[in-house]
Amino acid sequence: MPADQTESPWDRWTVPPLPKAIGPTRARAASRLRQWAPDLPVEYADRVRQVVGELVANAVQHAGGPITVDLWITPLGHLAVLVTDPSPVPPTPREPYEDGARGRGLAVVTAECVAWTWQPVPGGGKAVSATIALPDTGPTAATASRTAPGRPFTRLRPAV
Repeated sequence: MPADQTESPWDRWTVPPLPKAIGPTRARAASRLRQWAPDLPVEYADRVRQVVGELVANAVQHAGGPITVDLWITPLGHLAVLVTDPSPVPPTPREPYEDGARGRGLAVVTAECVAWTWQPVPGGGKAVSATIALPDTGPTAATASRTAPGRPFTRLRPAV
């Protein structure tokens, strides 16, 4: 673990590419946010749960291999989410299916985040990054920060 990660809230875990893994992943992400920023209103944990759930569901559905989730607090005090999977196919916003059960994931991510982006991963696969704005909750939000793992992202919201 790089030195800049030891003092900042940060968590990484691997998720199996199974639909039953989505719920526990959502719960872990929301739990980490509540642990790192206990004074935040509950709707922020709900937002994190929703964004992480949609990104991981997309990876489960389309990637078919191990998924890695990273969460951390950015220098601006926002929550960053990074979901890495083995598929090189870029995430593409779609029209929701008529039954509303599928096709809305990236629309939800777009609505709940200040930005999201993706990039290819060296050796194959991709990483999808999303940033969720959090209110300033005092010294914890101001001092708990780290930079993204790997190189910086260069695209905001893919062109449609």
